[in-house]
Amino acid sequence: MNPIPTWLIIDTSGRQGRLALADEQGIRVEARLDDQRRHARDLTGTIQTLTEQLGIAVAQLAGVMVSIGPGSYTGLRVGVISAKVLAYATGCRLIGVPTFEAIAQRHAHEPVVEVIGDAQQKRVYYQRFEQGQSGSLSILSHAEWLQKHHPEALVTGPGVVLFEAEWPDTIRRTPQPECDARCEDYWSLRDRQTDADGWTLEPIYLRGSYAEEQAKK
Repeated sequence: MNPIPTWLIIDTSGRQGRLALADEQGIRVEARLDDQRRHARDLTGTIQTLTEQLGIAVAQLAGVMVSIGPGSYTGLRVGVISAKVLAYATGCRLIGVPTFEAIAQRHAHEPVVEVIGDAQQKRVYYQRFEQGQSGSLSILSHAEWLQKHHPEALVTGPGVVLFEAEWPDTIRRTPQPECDARCEDYWSLRDRQTDADGWTLEPIYLRGSYAEEQAKK
């Protein structure tokens, strides 16, 4: 008897990575990785632990969904490479999900949602979603984003906790920890995404790593 098709969800876009196994019943088991961003060290062992908890083998996974950013440069690279290797080794399906899209869909009832993340040096990753339609993803200075901010928008995303102390009370925002993507957010988008090519799937990088930017200077 074949087991219920089970998917692995990998989100290493933030400081604390998240992994989960999900099937038609929803999220079945979930784990968080070390918050010191040792994703490469912990990821494989945690996947093994989750599959053992559910009583399946890694080779039985139907697919893997992975966050592709924007977010932590190193974390995204580790997560995407791990997902690609797993899909190649087991022959399972592979889907890459933009992190901000996963966060925004939780607030689909809102007319306007703005998702922001930390792009370092007082800059934000920024994307606006209106009536379910996504705008372009960009990097703005925090001051530029304040000028661009839609007055009716709900602001969410990992950048909220970093910048909200500088905002007027008129800016609506979601409280922590509701600003970060959750595994169930990715899973809810499974039917809206197309399978990715394991050879070409890459994280969303709008800027180089810190080392690369310093080298350019």
